[in-house]
Amino acid sequence: MAIQKGSSGPDVRQLQEQLSRLGFYAGKLDADFGGQTDLAVKDFQRRLGLMPDGKIGPKTNQAISSALGGNVPGGTSFFKKFKQIQDDIFAGHTADGEHFAFLDRGIDATSLGDLKALPKRQTPESPFKKEIPHYPDALTIKPDGNSLVCLAEPASTFQPYPSLGHIPFFTTDNIQGKGLDFLSDDIEQACLCIAGYDLDGQTLKASWHGRDALSNVQFWSATKYLQAIHVVCQANKRNPTIRISDCRIRDQSTNQSPNDEKFDDLVVDMVSYRNQANPANGVERSNRIALMLKHLCNPGEPDVQQWTSHLTGNNSLQFLGGYGFNSLIDTPELYANVGPLVKTRDPGSSVNRVSAYDLVRVITMLGWHNSLPSTARLPDAQWHSLSSVIKGLGTDTARYVDVALHELGLEQQILSPVILSKLGFGTLDQGTDALTYVALVQFIDPRPSPRHLRSLAFALRIPTSAALAPTHDAKMASEVTELLRRVVANELP
Repeated sequence: MAIQKGSSGPDVRQLQEQLSRLGFYAGKLDADFGGQTDLAVKDFQRRLGLMPDGKIGPKTNQAISSALGGNVPGGTSFFKKFKQIQDDIFAGHTADGEHFAFLDRGIDATSLGDLKALPKRQTPESPFKKEIPHYPDALTIKPDGNSLVCLAEPASTFQPYPSLGHIPFFTTDNIQGKGLDFLSDDIEQACLCIAGYDLDGQTLKASWHGRDALSNVQFWSATKYLQAIHVVCQANKRNPTIRISDCRIRDQSTNQSPNDEKFDDLVVDMVSYRNQANPANGVERSNRIALMLKHLCNPGEPDVQQWTSHLTGNNSLQFLGGYGFNSLIDTPELYANVGPLVKTRDPGSSVNRVSAYDLVRVITMLGWHNSLPSTARLPDAQWHSLSSVIKGLGTDTARYVDVALHELGLEQQILSPVILSKLGFGTLDQGTDALTYVALVQFIDPRPSPRHLRSLAFALRIPTSAALAPTHDAKMASEVTELLRRVVANELP
């Protein structure tokens, strides 16, 4: 008889010990096959492409034995290690219900005590912080088909990047199917897009993978970069030569700017949650900036919801909602030395419900701008202005990709790295509580010959609760690590 949920006894304890050694189980060795053990078994089964039924039959038992012997690629998980890090931080009182080990690691070598009066954690500066000024240049790198290539196997899964308004074919999802099956059951929505190029190194293609990738759900603050890019497109439509870094935002109603602020600084504050004037209010400032950017819309132009739908082809998304606070400026205006560029238009009252696909589509349009045909590019946007949003997205406090590259032994090996990301976390609305993460990652992998340009973007969402959020923070770090491992190892279907 198979061991399964509800079983107990010595065999269950042995199973827990085995799954603990493999990194999938971080609970007590209590010989009780409960919910944590069931999830660990299913996560293991998913990693190896087995039916995730939670039962320890002959195939799963043999797979566990092979994994313990080191004979199965992907038969281990980083979850237990990351969960222990999380537990240690909480035990040391350097975390609380809103600040976790990985979600709030931060790009600077500063303590979380600046945010919530927590003892200093002594987290080091991200090794990629110094690369942020170089991100725009790194994103212009293209393979030459000789010394640098970018085409994973199998090549048949890659397709031309879709034109504006067209939804791509999902290789392993069929839109609503069971793609990305190696991911944990905790991941409810996911989208992954991998870049490839033709042999000439000039024509970008993409391979799309998903899990419930088109469902419109609450992604919380992971959506905030959409409105920043929307403002850039409007500004460059008015004046293509104006750099958004030379623009400021002021109150349109007074037409005065004694307290105006640079667009670039506002984007960094929104992404990084910094507030130099009042560090304790970093989250509030970020949310107020995010709503303010939604108010920036010229007459006759599509609002940010219509604009996003036009880009992605998802006509049912909703994206005119706020973030829990009033706008930083009720009637903002983007202006430069040539005069106003983007005026105010109240977006009204709504909600924020977008898909994992929407977020991946727009962040790839940002990062791969120089490689996309005109029919697929962000309308009217100029690279000199998009570069400001790119640098801003480099300052995200969540460093899941940093952790993954370190654990995979790639941190010191890769060249020309780019990490653009945005976290999202909320436990305010019943039924929509979630931990979310969106990222675009690119780097040159010098280990193969010829060298490989790795470029990918993904969005992941874990439904959560206040009690489970720390565990899910460790799980998110684990799943991002496994996703990157599979991409680098060319193990995706």
